[in-house]
Amino acid sequence: MGGNNGTVSYIYDATGARPRKNVLENGVGTFTDYAGNYIYENGTLQFFNHPEGYVEPDGSGGYDYVYQYRDVWGNVRLSYADINSDGSVDQAEILQERNYYPFGLQHKGYNGNIQGVENNHFTYQGQELTEDLGLNVHEWRYRMSDPAIGRFWQVDPLAEDFMYNSTYAFQENKLGIGVELEGLEVSRHEWLDENGQNNIRYDAQIKFSIIPAHQLTK
Repeated sequence: MGGNNGTVSYIYDATGARPRKNVLENGVGTFTDYAGNYIYENGTLQFFNHPEGYVEPDGSGGYDYVYQYRDVWGNVRLSYADINSDGSVDQAEILQERNYYPFGLQHKGYNGNIQGVENNHFTYQGQELTEDLGLNVHEWRYRMSDPAIGRFWQVDPLAEDFMYNSTYAFQENKLGIGVELEGLEVSRHEWLDENGQNNIRYDAQIKFSIIPAHQLTK
């Protein structure tokens, strides 16, 4: 991908995994290496995740242990850390808050304070947000989604198996029943009761009626 100010290029291995992203913006180059849970920028470790959040450099040669709150869809909503190690987290230690529209576009204009370095790794449904060159897209394994329009940029790799669906539709246009499966299809959530049983039932009634032409208004 490219524009007037630079380019973004990706390197993939034989398994389809992406070990490197190269960004050239305004003459400045940045390469990001992905080694499992570890992410390096220009050869320096910048991030690795853990079950409760992630770890990032503290700017003085050490690392901060950051916790994250995720909603039921796996969206990161809140990142916080006990920076002064006093056993509690106050408002100044809330590093970042994110709120999303259904297709992943972030709310703007409030709760926008970012303490420290902004982390765009594993945000909406656990995917990386790319803001390089002003793109603002989510990088799934098989293609990229644009949260502003609620569509993918590339054709569905499984298009022949889902003939009923648009080849660019995000999550098969079935928001609210699951999550996007790496740019392929919707992965449904099962809502279980206290006995571990799936007792959720969807009921819908559709009514059709014929309206005479003279009753229609322009």
